Amino acid sequence: MSLWFLNLQEIISFGCMYYTIQLGRCVLFSVPVLLCIYMLRKTILRRCIFGRAVVWSVIVILPFLGKLHACYENPVFVKATFWWTKFCFEVAAVKWIYIGGVVVMAAFLLRKKYRLMRMIKRLPAVCCGGIKVYVGPEAVTPFTIGWIRHRIVVPEVFLQCMSEEELEVIVLHEHAHIRLGHLLIFGIWNGIRCLLWPNPLLIGAVKWLKADMENCCDTLCMHLSDMSAKEYGNLLLKSIRLLQESKEQGALYATFVGDKQFRNLKTRFQNIKRCCRVHQRHIAAMYILAFAVAVSTLASVKAVSYPRYSEDRCILVTNYNAAEQLLPDCEEVRSAIAVKENELLIDTDKMNELLRKYKVKEKRFFILFGGYTKLPNMGGACNGALVEYDETKNPLVVPFEENGWGPILKYM
Repeated sequence: MSLWFLNLQEIISFGCMYYTIQLGRCVLFSVPVLLCIYMLRKTILRRCIFGRAVVWSVIVILPFLGKLHACYENPVFVKATFWWTKFCFEVAAVKWIYIGGVVVMAAFLLRKKYRLMRMIKRLPAVCCGGIKVYVGPEAVTPFTIGWIRHRIVVPEVFLQCMSEEELEVIVLHEHAHIRLGHLLIFGIWNGIRCLLWPNPLLIGAVKWLKADMENCCDTLCMHLSDMSAKEYGNLLLKSIRLLQESKEQGALYATFVGDKQFRNLKTRFQNIKRCCRVHQRHIAAMYILAFAVAVSTLASVKAVSYPRYSEDRCILVTNYNAAEQLLPDCEEVRSAIAVKENELLIDTDKMNELLRKYKVKEKRFFILFGGYTKLPNMGGACNGALVEYDETKNPLVVPFEENGWGPILKYM
């Protein structure tokens, strides 16, 4: 039966509990999903650079795995997730800790990005190959940032020690991140990191994601610049040498050289060596396939998940203080009580039969009805009406005020 929310504190508490249970399950299910991505990258898609990029499209389902029917219907899934649901209800502080962790992680990432954007605004800008770039300190490796207003930053040492053609290739690589939508992907990834912050595998998985994104950009950049694999590899080595001489520091976002976590340069050089010519149709096919994978997986998850809400048809008849249930929730009770706008219409003939059947002598009782169910046995915002029963009236009209928290819970 739905809960009767009395104040804002109760509905906030319910919302935190609801999302903590869901997201906790998502943390559990995200582990096998990420491991499957890793296995596909290392086996079937090992030599398919764009295929490895496409498989990351499935990460969009990670925050939506907490409402699967299987969590309540499949014995294996029930056993795997029930302990978390039970733990959340038994330890009240869990929901505040989890939601607090989401807020702290989001604040940390937003502050990090805000400080970086402020730093970039103070940097001088130059034009390279028709693209505006910002010149950063010597120890900053090239990177790209910004979901809407994209900004490319290159270190001053590159401008001093590289030819114009080499610098254009590096800028072209950074622009490839924009062209391939990597900044949006990293934005989605950061959102997932916030929501599923207890999962330690996300820390390692971001290395795999960045490596695959860099390989895509390497392939596209060589195609657009008409560089051979040897020339491109030499440029990469030159960039590394210049940054090491300038006391290299890791970048924060998509980079040409790769950040300090992307250490396996041998693998990257091998991928560069294997790069084949790409055409516009290959890029278009990757976009279409990635979109199709994301949409199809989301649709599949939605088809086997509970909806955002469902109307609660349960009707409870209790004593005056709602401490004791007088009539069970059954079709007979539903046929005797009808809801019309802000009024209850009670068929006293049918109600008299029910009161005699269940030996109820009280003439003053409380009726709870309506509201929304978010998950099985979890809902709220029901309506209530106090009834002064008069069997001489048929139908008996009982006015009530609709619970104001209903619309909030409905779209929560």
